Amino acid sequence: MTSPSRVGDVGTVVERHGVPGTAEEGYSVEFFDMIGNTVAVVTVPASALRAPTPTDRPAVRALSVLDR
Repeated sequence: MTSPSRVGDVGTVVERHGVPGTAEEGYSVEFFDMIGNTVAVVTVPASALRAPTPTDRPAVRALSVLDR
């Protein structure tokens, strides 16, 4: 199963950790649906994250049956 998270999804960083063999840190990011249920927890390198900007806007998309 692939992760239901996509580029641009908003998540919450829940843990910071080292990545063996690299100087870059890794982060565990939790993604939620609109009513607060956890959809996915994904580990990503720091380079995959960015802070929100004033021009960002929230968006809604439905998860497909394959994403659940």
